[in-house]
Amino acid sequence: MKKFRLIKKKEEWCRQLTNYKNDWYHTWCFHQIALNNNEGKPILFVMDDFLLNESIAIPLLVRPIPGNQKYKDLTSVYGYSGFLFSNQNSTKLYNDFIDELNIWSKQNNIISIFSRLNSLLMDPKNLKNTFLVGETITIELQTKESTQISNYRSVFRNLLRRLEKNNFEVNWSNSIKSKKDFINIYRKNMKNLNADKYYNFSDSYFDDLFNCEDINYRIYYVKLNNQTVCSGIFIFNGEIVQYHLSGALSEYKKYSPTIMLIDKVRKDANSLGFKFLHLGGGLANSKDSLFNFKSGFSKKVKKFYVFKMITNDFVYKKLSKLSLNNSTTNENFFPLYRSLNKN
Repeated sequence: MKKFRLIKKKEEWCRQLTNYKNDWYHTWCFHQIALNNNEGKPILFVMDDFLLNESIAIPLLVRPIPGNQKYKDLTSVYGYSGFLFSNQNSTKLYNDFIDELNIWSKQNNIISIFSRLNSLLMDPKNLKNTFLVGETITIELQTKESTQISNYRSVFRNLLRRLEKNNFEVNWSNSIKSKKDFINIYRKNMKNLNADKYYNFSDSYFDDLFNCEDINYRIYYVKLNNQTVCSGIFIFNGEIVQYHLSGALSEYKKYSPTIMLIDKVRKDANSLGFKFLHLGGGLANSKDSLFNFKSGFSKKVKKFYVFKMITNDFVYKKLSKLSLNNSTTNENFFPLYRSLNKN
């Protein structure tokens, strides 16, 4: 017997997550942060097979489509969320689950579904509607310390020695001062990079993040002469440490203090018994300067997949200003209509 259901309440959401290996991107709390950040209304979609005692789930955000009062779409939170499987055999539920999700979407005027997937928790390559879009960098923490260090780019090892020689210090603290220092440095960094407006997070976003009981975060910092010159937020959850946000003061970037920051996180994650430190990829899944920097820490690359599904082809093409004969399977930007009217 199979049952498809929607979970919207905190207690049930949190209880459901105990059935899976999950990441912090799946938590109720992070989805409430997204809700408060006007990214959409969270729903955890679940299918259970009670006879086989297996289940599959995916958290998604319901968003209104700009300029349209009737139609909506589904998307994932920022980061690596995606499908959760109770065990290896539960992938057999996948096709039935997608069919039910498609039916529900049609009934609720959902035009398309998009989700980033978490390759540390699942292998998406043989699942329908999943697409390879890039790569991410992972440090495998269960290898020997000497192996982890040897996988660093040689210039990184030299820069680490120079940072130590020049009296830079690294540690972590979740104190009020550390939070203020991080926000100040992060915002200066985003301004200097002319980053997309999405990354200009409000004070309330950070308040929600720092006050969330489900999110085990640490604020790491690098100091010189008691001044914080670099800071970053890392999330410790399950078997994985995720690199969330960071920044460095522009006048100190020539010393590359972020290398010392990440090296310290790696050491701490090792000592705490975590399996992976996931650094992520480049902007828009590209092999840009950010990807090149992250790849200086590890040769271990994970394939990064996304899930894409159009649930109403006619309306999708109309909103995207496509003719009915146009193919929509090879779009770089999905859903396409949002590139025409970015909000």
